[in-house]
Amino acid sequence: MKTIILAFLVTLSLALSAQDFTFNKETGKAVPSFVGELKLLKGTVMRTTGGRPRVVQVGEKFYKNDVVVTEKDSSMKILIADDTWLSLGPETELIFTGFEFKDKNSRKITYELKRGQISANVREKIKEGEVRFRSKFSSMGVRGTKIMMNYREVKGLGIAEYALAEGLAEVTDQDGKTHAIEAGERIILIQDQKSLTGSQVKLELTKEELENFMSPEAEEDKGIRPFMPYYEPKAETVSKAEATTGAAKVQTDSETQGEGSFQNLKKLNEQLEDNQKKRRR
Repeated sequence: MKTIILAFLVTLSLALSAQDFTFNKETGKAVPSFVGELKLLKGTVMRTTGGRPRVVQVGEKFYKNDVVVTEKDSSMKILIADDTWLSLGPETELIFTGFEFKDKNSRKITYELKRGQISANVREKIKEGEVRFRSKFSSMGVRGTKIMMNYREVKGLGIAEYALAEGLAEVTDQDGKTHAIEAGERIILIQDQKSLTGSQVKLELTKEELENFMSPEAEEDKGIRPFMPYYEPKAETVSKAEATTGAAKVQTDSETQGEGSFQNLKKLNEQLEDNQKKRRR
């Protein structure tokens, strides 16, 4: 019996390694060793691993410390290991700076937005650990919520924007102060790069902005939502420019990768559970 179990574990280990999964002895389940998988793509996106950049395709897996850059008029959507849907807008640079995964409710994930626009639907609430979205001088911690985030630098000003379409979150500014934000609220933190002093603006999301973010909710894997317009610091008003999806074809996971890696993970865990039941008989 021991020989059979050992042979099964060796076979399973090889299968997991080949598919970027590891076996968690504590939970008896397979878990992904990668942060997420690219599901939707429009335009051109570059991924840099170990200093080597290359163009990505749907089905690509992203790992801790990977740098992802979208080009002009490009966007993408990634399914994260904890079932979060993460979208990147045009001319956006994001780094997966932290990833510790036990299961969907127990994980530590950190996203660092160097520039550009992202939106995310953090669907699984956190029991242990944390999920944080960082910019150059601030961060937001969430526990299951729908967020939009922008970061850019304009004439010596660093401008970080955080907004919620649903849920609750807490933003920490460059001075270490925390600011609670609720659904429908948007907070803009502005830092002078020369003096390192900061200011903040708090706004309400418009009805149109909320509708844009929420409307494709029923089909998360079939569309990339519009992103939050950039805040204009001089006029101190939010840009009214409407986000456009463009005419370029959106490549989907079903066109190239079949069921995808997370479906393979589900099947592996079902197989593990079935084998455990057989051993107990």
